[in-house]
Parts: sequence; structure tokens; C-alpha cells
Amino acid sequence: MEDAASAGDSAATNVLRLDEPVHQPVFVDASGRRHRTLRRLALAVGLAALLAVLLLWLTQLGATVRPAPVPPCVSAPAGQGVAPDAGVVCEDR
Repeated sequence: MEDAASAGDSAATNVLRLDEPVHQPVFVDASGRRHRTLRRLALAVGLAALLAVLLLWLTQLGATVRPAPVPPCVSAPAGQGVAPDAGVVCEDR
């Protein structure tokens, strides 16, 4: 078993040499139109993201919006000594 492994390490190998020239690029945009289009698209996406972050930031700086107060529920007749908001739950809400 060891003889086969050591024989494989010292076996002769062949190197293939290609006489072909180096390949030219498959696609070349000599006019630069593709580059300009991609640059404009990236700029538009970047500006949209910046505006979204700025809008989110500005909403965090604004004042807290509180809901309108709810009028108290009157479930006991007046004059019985029970305040309208003394833990009485309204059934009509």
C-alpha cells in the first residue's frame, strides 16, 4: 500500500502548453453608455435611500402625537357620589 502511494508522488507529469493568444474581452462598451446608465441608476437608488432615511430621521425629531382625549363614561346618575371616571367601564364602547 505504501509503495503505490510513493510511486504516485514521483510519477512524471506532462504540462500542456497552448499556442493560442490571450482571449480578448467578450463585450466591450466603447461608447460608455452602459457605464453611464448603471451610474445613473445607482445614483437614483442611493438618493431614494437617503431620502427615506432623512424622512425617518425627521419624524423622530418631531413632537409626539397623542390621541384625542376620550370623554368620560357616565354610567351612574349624577348626585350619587360616584365620579364618572372612578373605574366604571362603559358598555357602549
